Amino acid sequence: MFDEFIVKIKQVSTLLILSYNEASTIKNVLENYSDHFEYLIVLDDRSTDNTSELINSLDNEKIIYHRNKKNMGAGKSFEIGLKIFNQLDSMHLIKIDGDD
Repeated sequence: MFDEFIVKIKQVSTLLILSYNEASTIKNVLENYSDHFEYLIVLDDRSTDNTSELINSLDNEKIIYHRNKKNMGAGKSFEIGLKIFNQLDSMHLIKIDGDD
């Protein structure tokens, strides 16, 4: 389902991933779909895996990384993601959860 949808979007889109221990999902998105979005917002809800290490090891200007100071849950994390998105020059926001 995600594959079919992502092919339809172009460079005017921002992807928002709400992440809790989803480093493998983030890596997959970057490896397979980075040509299909302008920005990737990773909203890390205090992951205990290597999410922060993965992001910090990448030299990718498309990535906007935010790590919550404490675990806040999906709802609050989404609000933070919207605030970040509203500061960008991007037309569409596509939200995926790490387990999509």
